[in-house]
Amino acid sequence: MKKLLYKALQYVLFLGLGLLLVYWSVRNFTASDWQNIRQAFANGNYAWLAAAFVCILFSHWLRAVRWQHLIKASYKHYPGIVNTTAAVLINYLINLAFPRLGEVSRCGVVNKYDKIPMSIALGTVVAERVIDVILLFLFTVLMFFWQADTIGVYAHQKIIAPIEAKFANLTQTGWGTFILLLAIALIIGLAWFMKRRLQQFAVYNKLKSLALSFIKGVVAVQKVQRPLLFWVSSILIWVGYYLAIMACFKVTSFTDTLSWGAAFAVLIVGSYGMIATQGGIGAYQLLVSGLLVLYGLEQTLAYGFSWLLWSAQTFLSVFLGFIGLVGLPIINKQNKANTTATTNN
Repeated sequence: MKKLLYKALQYVLFLGLGLLLVYWSVRNFTASDWQNIRQAFANGNYAWLAAAFVCILFSHWLRAVRWQHLIKASYKHYPGIVNTTAAVLINYLINLAFPRLGEVSRCGVVNKYDKIPMSIALGTVVAERVIDVILLFLFTVLMFFWQADTIGVYAHQKIIAPIEAKFANLTQTGWGTFILLLAIALIIGLAWFMKRRLQQFAVYNKLKSLALSFIKGVVAVQKVQRPLLFWVSSILIWVGYYLAIMACFKVTSFTDTLSWGAAFAVLIVGSYGMIATQGGIGAYQLLVSGLLVLYGLEQTLAYGFSWLLWSAQTFLSVFLGFIGLVGLPIINKQNKANTTATTNN
């Protein structure tokens, strides 16, 4: 009961945060602004959305292929591509409503239809997440180097320079070094004093469990039989999403001239937005629209386009997820009937 209540509160909290961010983003929009958005999108070339959908579906399929390799490295056999692809699609659908439940549902699919133990399946999903986190970090670093003239300059002016200025003022008086050393000493002392007491708290144990899972995930990746193919497919998953964003740029005239670098920045920044709130609502639009303003888009148009990107991804997740839910039992029932008929003959 407590776990169910916790999940419900988590859902309400993240959804509420997302809706609050939506309100905060549009609070100053006028009727004229909304009219400009409608006019800008009225003449869009929406055929490009079909190309974006194909790219996203390609990435989903590659994710299923990569998952097969991880399962094969951890177990005696691995599920078919149809089941793993459907499981991935269901994963995205369920995660829109219930954070992290999609991963469990995905594992449940291969457990039910391919008899893969839940512990094995969950371990491979953890390994996947480890790879995704590593690649997101590396791509974030690449983004700052590639887009240094836009994002790098902005980050330096708004974040790094103010911090450097304040720290410089402190170090000139000698207080900066003293405060830094004192903070380090306090952190070490507190960690030593609270180590045993922290073990009594669920949060500490959960963080410890996550750290161990991260290590296990790295170990699992090392067992993959074809590591080059595994890493290539991992990168191509991101390439598919990248191409999808570039295709979406072609939908409207005011984004048609945006660069490949801008599309890459949207991919990375948008990924953090999707993590921040329930289904990315609010946070995705806020981060992506703010980024597009740096590339010269007018604020209202940038915000409207961020909704186009988010809506396209969400619609496809819902549509494909329902296809997976409906089609999976039918396909497996037919396969079972064919197997039985072959055995009897």
